[in-house]
Amino acid sequence: MQLETHVIEGRGNPDRLMFLVHGYYSQPYALSTLGPLVDPDAHYLVMAPRGPHPLPPHDSYWIEPGGGDDRGFLDVLEALDALVGETCSARGFDRGDTVVGGFSQGAGLALALALGATERTRVAGVMCLSGFMPDVEGLVWDLDGAREVAVLVQHGTDDTLIPVARGRDIAAHVRDAGLDVTYGEYPAGHDITLEGLVDMRAWLARITP
Repeated sequence: MQLETHVIEGRGNPDRLMFLVHGYYSQPYALSTLGPLVDPDAHYLVMAPRGPHPLPPHDSYWIEPGGGDDRGFLDVLEALDALVGETCSARGFDRGDTVVGGFSQGAGLALALALGATERTRVAGVMCLSGFMPDVEGLVWDLDGAREVAVLVQHGTDDTLIPVARGRDIAAHVRDAGLDVTYGEYPAGHDITLEGLVDMRAWLARITP
């Protein structure tokens, strides 16, 4: 699966990757433009792939909402994982310095990419924004093996698409497994808030050597 990507070039001399996965009915720019806001010192090259399924005129998605396409989820996950590895190799980055993140449907993929069972080097951190922990046949979680991955979970208290209880459950589940979790709730719906961006910037600065 070949994925189109948007990369923000020309920002300083980044030595690591920030990989951002958009949600349903969206596009890469919805998240990639947030990269420079939370990484003003340009430690990270910001890359955002486009979902393989188009929604005219300009949007796309990864998986049909509602579940049921487990094979499709795993295929997309493998393509994203491969893209992270290829980008790090091509740019001379250490995959272990990478931060992945996603919003809504993309947050579920980002969590699976960071916390799922893998033989590849773990990423440094994952940002789950208004997301959920996917229940997909064939997806094996390995929280014990991902204890070095820093986790940021943010959710709107008035989210009617993915209730805030899902965010709370993610934070509690990974914290109980011994991971470093930062959790934030904001008076918002299915969205990213200015306060959330401020907190995201602080979290990123904390985990970036």
